Amino acid sequence: MTPRVLIVADSLAFHGPQRPEPLTHPGLYPNVMAARLAAR
Repeated sequence: MTPRVLIVADSLAFHGPQRPEPLTHPGLYPNVMAARLAAR
């Protein structure tokens, strides 16, 4: 079973340098952290 990561944050957690990004954008910190932990 793949570990899961739950991030509790406000809408700025999904904002890139220039605009809001979709939740699946690989550069957003929750996705970067999940990738490094081999989690979802």
